[in-house]
Amino acid sequence: MTPVLFSVSYAGFWGQACLDTHGFLKKAARLGYPAVELMAKRPHLSPLDTREASAVRLRAEADALGIEIATMAGYTDFTGGQSAPEVPWIEMQVAYVRQLA
Repeated sequence: MTPVLFSVSYAGFWGQACLDTHGFLKKAARLGYPAVELMAKRPHLSPLDTREASAVRLRAEADALGIEIATMAGYTDFTGGQSAPEVPWIEMQVAYVRQLA
């Protein structure tokens, strides 16, 4: 089993310390974690904000720190939007998962 630190712990949602993705990777390395799970939404790794070049830089930074990016946490709700059938809710969820993949 590999210990993994989840970036949501540093998203600042609940009044805790807030680190950007780069700061989070450095913190995980300082704490001795061999791997991380990245929150795939703002403020960390939103597909809307992240371009391929920045993802490549993030991967290189993780490699340099000796940190594996073990997984990305997706936030989906395939049952949402039922009260508004004109909204392509399922398609939006699928597009999000596709971007993460």
